Amino acid sequence: MREDEIVKIEATTKKLIDLALAEDIGKGDFTTEAVVSSKKVIVAAIKTREQGVLCGIDVAEEVFKKVDKNLKIKKPFEDGKLLIKGDHVLHIEGKAQSILKASRTALNFLQHLSGVATTARHFTQAAGSVPLLGTRKTTPGFRALEKYALTIGGMQTSRSTLSDGVTLYHYHLKLAEGTPLAVAAAQKLKKPIELEIRHLDELREAMQLPVDVIILSGMSIQEIEEAVKMRNTFNKKIKLRAGGNITLENLSLFTETGIDQISISAATQSAKALDFVLVVKKK
Repeated sequence: MREDEIVKIEATTKKLIDLALAEDIGKGDFTTEAVVSSKKVIVAAIKTREQGVLCGIDVAEEVFKKVDKNLKIKKPFEDGKLLIKGDHVLHIEGKAQSILKASRTALNFLQHLSGVATTARHFTQAAGSVPLLGTRKTTPGFRALEKYALTIGGMQTSRSTLSDGVTLYHYHLKLAEGTPLAVAAAQKLKKPIELEIRHLDELREAMQLPVDVIILSGMSIQEIEEAVKMRNTFNKKIKLRAGGNITLENLSLFTETGIDQISISAATQSAKALDFVLVVKKK
């Protein structure tokens, strides 16, 4: 990942951890404080109850450290590890009150990010050599972390913010009073231009314009196959990207069309959380 993306992830993580802990703890963990001695020291672990791709282990560690910097933590695995059921991914030793107070927030981050990475891995394995790109359809506030999880699962990412590049969607073209005028205006930004089309009869005009990527939005398999043939005949320099209504079940149909790239939203929008649990042992 680029250095600026890493900086963004680190800054986002700190803010989200603060927000999540405040949200979960409220005025205090009254239950733990009432029944567990403040002097009690324990050994605990987080283990997975199903197979999947580990992601967010550093975030989980940071949650525990935020609650109590004196906790001793060991990480047997790094992000990207393919876990099997029963793997212990984090070992924590220290005050019981601190471990219990931080555990739910740490688990929430770990479960969600590992779920995204696992889903992304399923998609990339099904796609073979065709690059898959994540989209901006992410959980509000979690974009940097979810984009990171996609890369851990083997996917690529498109722009993270509206300022990262130029993508002309159908509403831009309508409001700019036509595709040529919209592209001409976008050229002034001196950035690569992506152009969305929703109908095959728009492709010939699009290929005659100075764009880098043409997004085939919501097109059928047959339409995409025809678009690839037209591109190969008239302008091989332009990349074609398929997007819209693509699932794990129908992905292989799209990869066989000869398309250059595929946009996938399901890896963030439909990812199932990976199941982790805190295991507590008396020291």
